[in-house]
Amino acid sequence: MVAREVPPTMTSTLLDYRREKNTEKKTSKVCSPPASHAPSKTSTPVVSTPPLVSANKGPLDFLSISNWLTACEDDLERGRDKHPYKSLAALFAENECTRIDDIVRLSLETIRSLAKDMGLKASFGLVNRIYHYAIKDVAHVKSTRKL
Repeated sequence: MVAREVPPTMTSTLLDYRREKNTEKKTSKVCSPPASHAPSKTSTPVVSTPPLVSANKGPLDFLSISNWLTACEDDLERGRDKHPYKSLAALFAENECTRIDDIVRLSLETIRSLAKDMGLKASFGLVNRIYHYAIKDVAHVKSTRKL
C-alpha cells in the first residue's frame, strides 16, 4: 500500500502518515506521537531489552565415568597399551563423581590422593592419562554437544 492510498480512517504512527481532512490537499505529513506517548520531563524512558536466551539447548550429555572408562579401554588408541582405566571406576563412584566433567573439576593430585586413601594402585601415568583424556572429551562435548 502506498502512503497516499491510506484510507482516511486509518492513521498510524508506524506509517507516519495521516490523511488530511481536506481532500483538496494531498500532501503527507509526518505524525507527531499522540499526547499520551509524548515524553514528559518527569517520566523515565522505557528501555526494552530482549529476553535472556540461554546459549545452551539443554544439558550437555557427558558420559558416565564407568562407561567412559570402559570406552577408553576399548578405544584403539587409548586402549592399545592395555592400561587399567576401569580400575579407578570405584574411586570416582565412592566420591560421587558420576560424569566425566566431574573428573575435570578435580586435580591430578586429588585423584591420586583419593586412590591412595582407598588403597587403589593408581600410577601417575594412569591418572595423568585419565585426567587429560577427560579434559579433551569434555571440551569436545562442550563444542559439539556430543562425544
